[in-house]
Amino acid sequence: CVDVSDRLADVRAEPDPLVRANLVRDRRQELAREAEAGGAGGEPSVRCEVQEMWPDRTYVLFTYERLRDVRLVYAPPMSLGCFGGDTDNFEWPRHTADFTLLRAYVAPDGSAAEHSPDNVPYKPQRFLRAATRGVSPGDFVCLLGFPGSTMRYAPASRLAYSDQVAVPQLVSDFGAKLRLIAQHATDRATALKLGSAKKGLANEHKRSVGKRVMMQKLRLEAERRAEEEALCAARPEAAPLLGRLAEVYATLREGAALSEALDGMRGVYHGSTLLAVGHAVHEAAVEAAKPDGERETAYRARNLPFLVKRLAKRLSDLHPPHEAALLRRACSTAAKLPLGLLPDHLAALEATAVALEGGAAALPALATLAADDLEKLLSGGGDLVQPLLAGEGGKGGEGDEGGLTARDAIVAVCRHLRSLGCYGPTAYLLPLYGASELPQAFCRLCAVWGGTYMLAQRAHALRVDGGRAVAVEDGAGRRIGCEWAVLGSEAALPAEAGEGAGGGVRGREVARCVAVLDGPLLGGSPEEQLSFATLLPPAGGAPIFALQLDATCCACPSGLLLLHLSAEVASGSDPRAVLEPALARLRALAERGAACGQAQRGEGEGESEGEWCGLRQLAASDFDAAMAVVPPSGDRFAPRPSSFGDNDLSSDLYD
Repeated sequence: CVDVSDRLADVRAEPDPLVRANLVRDRRQELAREAEAGGAGGEPSVRCEVQEMWPDRTYVLFTYERLRDVRLVYAPPMSLGCFGGDTDNFEWPRHTADFTLLRAYVAPDGSAAEHSPDNVPYKPQRFLRAATRGVSPGDFVCLLGFPGSTMRYAPASRLAYSDQVAVPQLVSDFGAKLRLIAQHATDRATALKLGSAKKGLANEHKRSVGKRVMMQKLRLEAERRAEEEALCAARPEAAPLLGRLAEVYATLREGAALSEALDGMRGVYHGSTLLAVGHAVHEAAVEAAKPDGERETAYRARNLPFLVKRLAKRLSDLHPPHEAALLRRACSTAAKLPLGLLPDHLAALEATAVALEGGAAALPALATLAADDLEKLLSGGGDLVQPLLAGEGGKGGEGDEGGLTARDAIVAVCRHLRSLGCYGPTAYLLPLYGASELPQAFCRLCAVWGGTYMLAQRAHALRVDGGRAVAVEDGAGRRIGCEWAVLGSEAALPAEAGEGAGGGVRGREVARCVAVLDGPLLGGSPEEQLSFATLLPPAGGAPIFALQLDATCCACPSGLLLLHLSAEVASGSDPRAVLEPALARLRALAERGAACGQAQRGEGEGESEGEWCGLRQLAASDFDAAMAVVPPSGDRFAPRPSSFGDNDLSSDLYD
């Protein structure tokens, strides 16, 4: 091992904690790759890792030789030794034969190799001998292991969060999963498949139950608060830091239920295998578009084989009825919280659970994925959509020409699920105080995608090349590189730069409509009616997005609501012609719902139609369009005012 702390000194000097953590993570990976390719001679059996020995101070490079042919020599019977679930686990004194004897094998030339009958036992240069006698006074005794994390110095706010939120949540979740395993592991084959999950869950479950009991028995939180009071008295500058930590854990406490539901939908902690594999495949597809050094650690080339083996093992241990129960449990929890899951999402997952209960012939393709195919998917070289949609008319989800395909739908759903919780309890940024908040939402999304901002100056011209935008010029003639140019409705290309004048203009427009409603679309009270929907045109074409806002957004007076409709349309399209039919469909839907609700209640009972039905009357509406244009190569233009109609209300609603 080698101390490499000095190689991280420059990145550890970064003041921003989040940026520093990412820089340290990347440098550790870089040093490990460098060591593997250098001193290790590029041998695939050699693995290097940089471990943090003292937080943010000491880092050590470890070099390992990975022996892949390891065989079981002896394991004691469960009556003598067991890990997880045994009666005396985490008890003292403990009398158990909790050990296993393994033997490593290598190729005849001594190199690491996959399993083969020609392999020979590995003979290390140095080794420890197992003592056949007990310990005598004066003998050297040590505990083999690697330094782990400790909660010894956790602040009182962290201890309170653990005692009141985190540990009870874990105990409840793991207990429910253990009960499901007991329900389904009724034969030896299934018990073996679920054995690893059972032992791991039982081990942590008992540890957590005991930990909480002892925290309360020792009054650890009260003791820590007294220590913090003494610390602040001696060093007043510690008080703001402890206060900030308390705010962090208060925020975690508020989002604990959402976080637990998201964990369930990702299949963590021995949850749904299909959700875990599906999440990993989607994340891998996102990371594959980045350079290897910028990917999340698990999806980098040097770590991908371990992810493949871990997920392949989970798939091989999948017991379909048990998996169906886990899937339903995750969906049941998530459906009760504002995660943005739509009925179609839940229906698709329920159909998967039914298929899992239908026998081997009905298993989803993801459940039977081979390790080689899984490796292709995780490395970005495979196609997840085709195997998942195989059998749908033999076309793998092909859609009508010009319309949405199944591939588009899956990509959109994955993007939606991945964005859950990023900016609060849903995937959406709701405008506050009217449409002026929409640019802020755009700025946040632009920043996530690496956008560059020009402050205190305006763009005077756009430079294009080959039919695509390449730079924006400011008043001083300085160029800022770009890939897209998004222009508002007040900007337009000069006529000589339009289609037919040099050709090559690739323009698209976003048609928009704002309607003032005197009742919510889905009925109920006008208060707290924030909702988002996607409308699919019956004749094909681009989807129409609907966003309904209430008075809590400060976008309209109490008792009224604002409805935003938007859709991408071809250049030159009439926004009214595109969106007004959708508005009519929504109104008809609300009227049918009112009639249905009235029939179910019976005449004269319950709420009145006026209270139940939204969109009874449009107080006002207007249509507008915003243009996003990439002009043809070689043309240069400056934005100029433009109008999309005679109605001046557009300029009031949108800037």
